[in-house]
Amino acid sequence: MPQLALIFDLDGTLLDSTHVWHEIDQVFLGKRGLAVPPDYVPAIASMNLAQAAAYTKSRFSFPESEEAIIAEWHRMVHHAYECDIPMKPGADAVLHRFAEQGIPIALATASDPAYYVPALKRCGVYDCFSCFVHSRPELPKGNAAFYLHCAEKLGIRPEKCVVFEDVLPGILAAKDAGMCAIAVADSGNADDRETLLRHADFFLPHWAALRMHPRFAPYLE
Repeated sequence: MPQLALIFDLDGTLLDSTHVWHEIDQVFLGKRGLAVPPDYVPAIASMNLAQAAAYTKSRFSFPESEEAIIAEWHRMVHHAYECDIPMKPGADAVLHRFAEQGIPIALATASDPAYYVPALKRCGVYDCFSCFVHSRPELPKGNAAFYLHCAEKLGIRPEKCVVFEDVLPGILAAKDAGMCAIAVADSGNADDRETLLRHADFFLPHWAALRMHPRFAPYLE
């Protein structure tokens, strides 16, 4: 059995995509005469599209169906994932180095496959992953069961898994699952740095810094 497995979040962790979703929130709510409330983005950070649409419809009492909200978001964001959004500097090299050494790697995301598949293929890292797990209503991402499911898919015990996340709900859920949790710096979590430092096992300011961690340095030399 492998001695190490890695579980990577996508948006804000591997992809520099946080700004895209912030812009969509601003445009989507702005068209309806609303500003983005300070607690809105943290509230939906670990939700998939269906959950976020249900939350948004309920919170703002929008007349549109959840399906219509998702369709509008999809039209706004699909092109960016397919053509524009880059990986964070150094993330692709880290993925390739681990994959070359046979380390099991899972993508654990609230993003839709319609977004992450073309993005990962365009960035040349799709084949680095052993499995892909995206959240669904019965398996929400901000829950330990989600990460335990990832470990099961990877075929490795939870205590051997390392989770890379950029949002606090993901860090807390990974810790609840008995996993090592590494917080990855992102523009979207700047206000949460102190809390992330308190709860994560390690804070990663950029991907090159992973070479400084004694647990990972041997794999990245």
